[in-house]
Amino acid sequence: MREIPKGTLLNFKNGVKGRGAAMSRAGVAYWLVPAPAERELFQTIIKILARELDAPLFEPHLTLFSTSREGALPSRVWQETKAAPRKLRIRGVRFSALFTKTLFIRFAKGAALDQLAARLQRKCGARVSPVADPHLSLCYKHLPA
Repeated sequence: MREIPKGTLLNFKNGVKGRGAAMSRAGVAYWLVPAPAERELFQTIIKILARELDAPLFEPHLTLFSTSREGALPSRVWQETKAAPRKLRIRGVRFSALFTKTLFIRFAKGAALDQLAARLQRKCGARVSPVADPHLSLCYKHLPA
């Protein structure tokens, strides 16, 4: 079981350092993180899957968007963006062949989520676009077919 360093998680491309995934551009990813009780639950699930599947550890999060544009400091962008806690509706648990979506919880799309992402994107000077596939990953791993 290995942990993905936080600096790696904030890079534009996902992956584990030293595993052949060249990081061609640095950037910033803006996340929503679960409330403390849910965060603890998701972190426990992530730890169990990481141990059982020899997969990396990571923070439970929902990526709103990523940008490689240099702009305002991310901490300042968050401070200047007024946002209330969000309740998201789960659409299901899914899996895929993608490393970052091996096993994940898919959430319903919604105007409030897209509006928050748009406010953050404008503050960063990024192109405004809706949250494409709101999800929280539970495992990062390439599994054999």
